[in-house]
Amino acid sequence: MYNDLHAERFLPPVPLGGGAYVAISEQRHADRGIGLAFVVDGSDIALMGIPAANPEAVMAAFQTIGPAARLRRIVVLEWDDRLIETLNRYARFSPDAVVVADRRVARSIQNDIPLQIFAIHGANDTVVMPSGRVIGFVPSPFVFTPSAIMAFDYRSHTLFSNRLFETSWDSPLPATIAETIPAMLEYHRQYAPSSEYLRPVLAAVAKLDLACAVTRTGTVYPHDALFRLIGELSATEFFNSPRSVGRPSETREYSHAALSTQVLFKLVQAYGEPAVLETFADTEITVTPNTLEIAGLPDDYRVWQRLFDVIFVKRGPAWLAVVEPLVDKLVGLYGIAKPAVYQSVIAQVTKDATRIDAEKKELESRIQELEDRLSGTLDKLTRDPMTGMYNERFLREFVAGLSDKRASADDAVLLYVAIDDITRINVRYSNATGDETIKNLGYLLDRIRRPQDLVFKRTGPAYVVCLSDGGRAAALETLRKVKEGVRDAEAFIESLSVSAGLVRLAEIPKDAQGEKLADAMFALGDARIRFALESGPSAFVDETTKIATVRAGRILLVDDDPTALSLLAALLRADNYEVVTAEDGLSALSAGKTKPFDVILCERNVPKLDGFGLRHDLYAGGGTTPRLFILLTYAKTRETVVRANQAEIDYVVEKPVIYEELGGLIRRALRKAGMSR
Repeated sequence: MYNDLHAERFLPPVPLGGGAYVAISEQRHADRGIGLAFVVDGSDIALMGIPAANPEAVMAAFQTIGPAARLRRIVVLEWDDRLIETLNRYARFSPDAVVVADRRVARSIQNDIPLQIFAIHGANDTVVMPSGRVIGFVPSPFVFTPSAIMAFDYRSHTLFSNRLFETSWDSPLPATIAETIPAMLEYHRQYAPSSEYLRPVLAAVAKLDLACAVTRTGTVYPHDALFRLIGELSATEFFNSPRSVGRPSETREYSHAALSTQVLFKLVQAYGEPAVLETFADTEITVTPNTLEIAGLPDDYRVWQRLFDVIFVKRGPAWLAVVEPLVDKLVGLYGIAKPAVYQSVIAQVTKDATRIDAEKKELESRIQELEDRLSGTLDKLTRDPMTGMYNERFLREFVAGLSDKRASADDAVLLYVAIDDITRINVRYSNATGDETIKNLGYLLDRIRRPQDLVFKRTGPAYVVCLSDGGRAAALETLRKVKEGVRDAEAFIESLSVSAGLVRLAEIPKDAQGEKLADAMFALGDARIRFALESGPSAFVDETTKIATVRAGRILLVDDDPTALSLLAALLRADNYEVVTAEDGLSALSAGKTKPFDVILCERNVPKLDGFGLRHDLYAGGGTTPRLFILLTYAKTRETVVRANQAEIDYVVEKPVIYEELGGLIRRALRKAGMSR
């Protein structure tokens, strides 16, 4: 590829929209440059793939975006022989950066670089930037390295596609899509193991809401071109032979060595590359690491037959059984003779005898994998990724469960604790220092708490200590120890103070159950910790403290998803809005005609009367007219926006909602309407 050319300077980065950028090197090879792709999130930058470039050139390109730009995430899309050396060079510029990589790559580099590493285990893993921006991942094994991944920025809808839509580095970039298609197909036939590895990746990409894709050489393909390329790549079929052409109905030539390499790739998937290389060590078949190219024997039937003889002798029938479906497919496609070892009576008898054991081991392996995934998923669902403390989702479920034991738990309390003026820490030092300060407070709380109490990480800088008994007195004693601990701790970068808010379960009406109980306690707690931080330093607010109760506005929230409804309602109430909820359009219409609302937030597809119908009937029915109507939808398409404009809906906001974006939009609209907070 282009490992021998390293860029020393990049042209000015070009914005792709939504904070995504691409830059091309000034150096050229076959009239093509090296691509640099990255995402800007405030002053933080996520590097999407490591370009063949000097880190100094990459950092200089970042500075053209803004002098305060800092490299905070380095997303490794594939293994490279120079990866460890390159990451160590980046560490000198950005010692606080986090490396994001496939778990196998992460394991290979963890002891050789000074940077923190975040391992990607599968398609469900995401990285969240400080603003809440989410970056997802598409595993793409063997396209073209065993541990390759692609990254997808949900805000800009940009896929950083690594090699998936690449064409040959040695040829000029095709001028049209018609020219790109054959060049791309040839490129994949040359380097990808087979079309079997491409199709699952292409199917996963097709499900994304794509605006564009960026290749590792900096080529940008828009939405329409992408889906044409996906269709063409999905339709092709090849098995690691540069002479295989066209679709299955066409005549094929083949290379015995190339088809043998395809078998080795399948074995690597099942047993790992070290085991495969060990199998052929000290034999006449030479296997090149990483590429798995075969040498040592003539490229004819002898290498094909000998390959399977070695596999049977060294590894037994279990390995033959793993690749047999692939072998049958190759035999059917190319007319190549099935290896003699499969016809052997001894091999067949032995294979039958070991099949049950192999299936048992595979089942056990799958069960273990499922258990590992379940454990990881549960941990992600209940733990805050930054601090490791129980997260807000778990806190909500825990508090909602208190309604089942109100009689014995009325002295339970929520103690909110937050660092005073954490913004000053971020500004004076860095966001990383602020994050570390918040984490250290969490460790302190976890050490001080009583064994029966739990520590939760609340959205924002606050923690919540849930004291199951002892009431206000126990909470005040815990707070005293926390303040002493913060004062005496050496883990903080400077002398700090904390403010606190307290909510007692006994304050909440008895008829508030489940989610309503959680909403009520969170609304009180959020208001009290916010007032404490505004009144601080070292302020304490509970039910005896008088808090101004001027509402920021009245909002009607409509959604048939109970979880989305309760979460968004809680966030709005925490921002001092009066919130009325409805789970269908007719209930919302009745509420809207009964009392005035400043804002209506409505999911597009709520039952009984959808968002468009609610907007029409509310404004046409003689009810009070809200200042703002916002449509929420998982599919913000051109058609939806056009219909919203025709219905005079003020805004269309895509779900999942980024609350900071939605909250800012509401505040600005209400200010313009004469309501100040």
